[in-house]
Amino acid sequence: MFLIFPATKKHADLNHLNGLYIAHRGLHANNDGVPENSLKAFLKAIEKGFAIEIDIHLTDDGEIVVFHDDNLKRMCGVDKIIEDMTLEEIKNCKLLNSSEKIPTLKECLEVFIKHRKEVVLRRTKFDLDKAEARAHI
Repeated sequence: MFLIFPATKKHADLNHLNGLYIAHRGLHANNDGVPENSLKAFLKAIEKGFAIEIDIHLTDDGEIVVFHDDNLKRMCGVDKIIEDMTLEEIKNCKLLNSSEKIPTLKECLEVFIKHRKEVVLRRTKFDLDKAEARAHI
């Protein structure tokens, strides 16, 4: 089961989420080699039976990646905006000097579906006009 909704001030009734443990950005330990929004953090959340909250961003070449911040500086040490980078550039960045990389939404969904895990897609912050223009290229 997936629960997907954009970041808006008004939400539908979310009472069905009461009592559900949700791992915000996965079950991460940034100082212990399990960075937030990594496949490793998502697998740890799945092991504990938690639902998972993720944020998404659109890359310059139209791919969707799972990452919280708009900029890679805090988690990768690269002062660049995700929307200005290609997927190839992003895949060259490591999360907090670990071996983990920023996953695509497709990679995450494959893991979530395999394990039948609930997902809260909390933020769809990207330029839809830009995304539509890329889709016609």
